[in-house]
Amino acid sequence: MDVDEEGYLRDGRGVIVREGELPEKFQTKYIGSSAKSGTKVKGSTDKTKVELAEKTILHLIGFDPDTSPASNIYEDSPDWVLTPQGVKLTDEQREILFQKIFAAGGRVPLIGKPELSIIIHKSPTNKVIHLCLELVEEGIYKARRFCTEPGCYTYDRTLASDIHPKCSIHKDRSFHAVFKVTDYTNRSTLVQLHTRIFISVNHNATELEKYQEAELVMCRRIIDNKLWMKYCNPDKLLTEDDEDDEDVEHEEKDDETTKYRHIPRSISRDYFENEEDALKKLALESTVGMFMKLAPGTQPFNNLDDIIPFVYGMEGELDERLKELGMELKIRRSLPPDEQKKVPYPFPGEYLFGSTVPQQAEKGKSFLYVIMSREMWYFGWSDTPGFEKRLKVGTKTDGASMYYNLTRSEPRPPTVTCYLIGKCDDADKKIIEAKLITSGYVAYLLGLHNPVRTVPSPRGYSINKCVSLYLLDSNSWKEICAFVALFWGYEPMLAKYVTVE
Repeated sequence: MDVDEEGYLRDGRGVIVREGELPEKFQTKYIGSSAKSGTKVKGSTDKTKVELAEKTILHLIGFDPDTSPASNIYEDSPDWVLTPQGVKLTDEQREILFQKIFAAGGRVPLIGKPELSIIIHKSPTNKVIHLCLELVEEGIYKARRFCTEPGCYTYDRTLASDIHPKCSIHKDRSFHAVFKVTDYTNRSTLVQLHTRIFISVNHNATELEKYQEAELVMCRRIIDNKLWMKYCNPDKLLTEDDEDDEDVEHEEKDDETTKYRHIPRSISRDYFENEEDALKKLALESTVGMFMKLAPGTQPFNNLDDIIPFVYGMEGELDERLKELGMELKIRRSLPPDEQKKVPYPFPGEYLFGSTVPQQAEKGKSFLYVIMSREMWYFGWSDTPGFEKRLKVGTKTDGASMYYNLTRSEPRPPTVTCYLIGKCDDADKKIIEAKLITSGYVAYLLGLHNPVRTVPSPRGYSINKCVSLYLLDSNSWKEICAFVALFWGYEPMLAKYVTVE
């Protein structure tokens, strides 16, 4: 991959490694698919079918479904998760349930979805009788075993060969895996995508079975990834709704046939017992992939990552990984104040930073802003130029809100201020925001300071958790460098790294 080798006057400073543990107020925290908390990644089991199965079972035993705690769907970066909170049946209630199903001929239609049924089914391998959901998927008859964990009504990854089938959450051994995936069939272009999955296997599973289960779950995740599907079928453009909806169902036959012409295959995989460690690995590899995508070069490269988490507190590891790839993030030079003021605003629209002209909300226009304290910055966009309600103590989980909430209890809470950066058309706001966020992250890596304060301040932290990488390309790097030069007065570069013998 080619990187910038021009010989301008340069500062020479590279990535700054922060000493000590990353303070909590700057940490990126995610609520993911923790097995210990009884959650599972959405997509493996249909939520509606699970709820209807629970409702039907409770109806059969005479339990009022309205008093049953409802399953809870909530969104948190980076995944949607399903938290089962079902009613735990007693042994007596389970006996009543089986009697009712036997009395109905061994099959009871699902309430609200009569084409599906709850049945009693004998395992073809061990002859044990199980409670199952009877359904037809892609023209194939299936009897999916319900998990035997009390209170769980899912049927994800249960096995007919088990005496007591358990879903992926409640099996004996569970772990997290981070994959770097490519297209096995594309030999001319490097295709890359990162993903994290949660896997569970039986206690006596071999390493081969663990590997096979991980690969199977990974493939299922990848072939339904919206950017992978677009890559497989580039003639079908995603709509605005598709970009915001992770559950888009592509019913066209072309989608179903085309996506299997490209085979996802793992380049690397790492297993973790701890979810936090898996998320750190995902963030590190995704951030490295971002710089590979941004670096101007000639090697054909297609990064299919969508929204990626930034890696924080691992500056040394990131710098080392970039150097392994032959590039180094550095400061080319610092700009004198007069030259900094002459740097043109690199994005469409109007630059408003430092302007005293009052702004009003306009139809079809959006406003870009930065939130700063003496030690951090956070970029975003808004429909209005007013930020009176942007920061307040509450339950919002974006980086700026979490920082604000955590620092209010400090002896001397830092002053947090919102500044307008610019105004743009609605159609441009997400792309510009992604470039601003990336600019802020680059400034953090290079150890830059708050550009507004006239008194000394510590090296700043970017507290944006993630970026929409699909909105960036190799042409974005020039604009990102220009904004860093305009806002901070330093010109970054991706230099070619040469190992000194």
